[in-house]
Amino acid sequence: MTGERAALRPDTSTNTSRPEGGADDLALPPRLGVRWSLAFTGVWLVVWMAQLTPTQLLLPQQVRTGTEGSDWTGGVIVFGLIFSAVGLLALVAAPVIGRLSDRLPGRRRRPFLVGGVVLASAGLAILGVQTTTAGVLAGWLAVSLGLVSASTAATAVVADQVPAAHRGVASGVIGATQAVGLILGVALCVLLALTVPGGYGLLAALLLVVGLTGVLLLPDPPASSVTGIPLTRTAGGTARRGLLTAVARAGRDIVTRLRDQRPLRLALTWTVLVNTGNALATGLLLFFLINGLGLDAAAADDQLLTVIAIYTVFMVIASFAGGWVSDRWGRRRPLVAAAAALQVVAAALIIVTPSIGGLDVAGALLGLSYGAFCSVNLALVVDALPDRTTVARDMSLLQIAQNGPQTLAPVLGALVVAVTGGFTALFAVAGVISVLAVLVVARLRQVR
Repeated sequence: MTGERAALRPDTSTNTSRPEGGADDLALPPRLGVRWSLAFTGVWLVVWMAQLTPTQLLLPQQVRTGTEGSDWTGGVIVFGLIFSAVGLLALVAAPVIGRLSDRLPGRRRRPFLVGGVVLASAGLAILGVQTTTAGVLAGWLAVSLGLVSASTAATAVVADQVPAAHRGVASGVIGATQAVGLILGVALCVLLALTVPGGYGLLAALLLVVGLTGVLLLPDPPASSVTGIPLTRTAGGTARRGLLTAVARAGRDIVTRLRDQRPLRLALTWTVLVNTGNALATGLLLFFLINGLGLDAAAADDQLLTVIAIYTVFMVIASFAGGWVSDRWGRRRPLVAAAAALQVVAAALIIVTPSIGGLDVAGALLGLSYGAFCSVNLALVVDALPDRTTVARDMSLLQIAQNGPQTLAPVLGALVVAVTGGFTALFAVAGVISVLAVLVVARLRQVR
């Protein structure tokens, strides 16, 4: 982290000014310590490992094993349906968790961080021994709900505790750990020659140990001591109204927020489009290597690791550089537009040169693209939040915009591949969606 974060004891002097980005920065510490930075980074690293390693490697291996001897498109479709069905349920949970976190008096983030880490770890351990589609579905549901809880709370921590001047760097950390978590998880499974149960077991252990350690090291002060907003205990609060009431109210809140806040609505729209383009281009890579380029399973695993490594290097570079530049430049929109444009180029390259070399170059472009996007997107949305008392609820909208495409893209991609019998149309759709993202960014004139 930068030298500006070296102080372990943040200055707690009250800042009642409203930053240029939007949300009220009331009494936020101007500097965050090394312990905070390491804990925050560690939590996000293992969360990303637990989420991305199964989707890129372990779940496709599980599904492929269960559908051997049948048409290869059947495995793609089963993978897409499992991933999307579970993801939709998890997305419904995100705004409910965010609302409950906002309404919980006192230490309102840690319970959802701890509960999410424990639930996801248990789900990973269970998932590793499943041999049926129903079992995989149930196990992945537990993992997804746990990760949604942890990531929703961890995202709200940025708005709670990180001053506006450093949110670009914090956003870059989340983006960089996403890339590193993916390559680290896949590398451990491939290089250690782990079986599917072994891979899930390793992820469960790392998430439980590193995740809980990081969560306990992160400060979780009462909301009033961070934001200056008095804590209140509302009689008949959400936690006591039941799950259905919480879901209904969260839904109404989402509709109202999106209707009244045009900049937020456009920002979330481009978040959906960029993530959809990225997910379509990267979500079925193992299937593309085997069925599109004709590699055998072992060679495909090795090449997947290579592509992910290339993707990771460029994503980490773009994540940290983009966050640093955006904080000092004071501009977010140009980086997001460039990110979407790079995705268009990468998709076109794979279509024109469907080869290992072409895929490697496209992986570099996709890494640069998604790293630049991640480096500024969270910072921009946090700066635009209109109400400090509903941080987690509002940030759950970002979780939906981020995770929704990753949820629906596999089934959309599977359907495109099944209908066309190949992968060219898949990458074409990814490119078109990325073009739409560029157009949406151009309309968002309220944001620099």
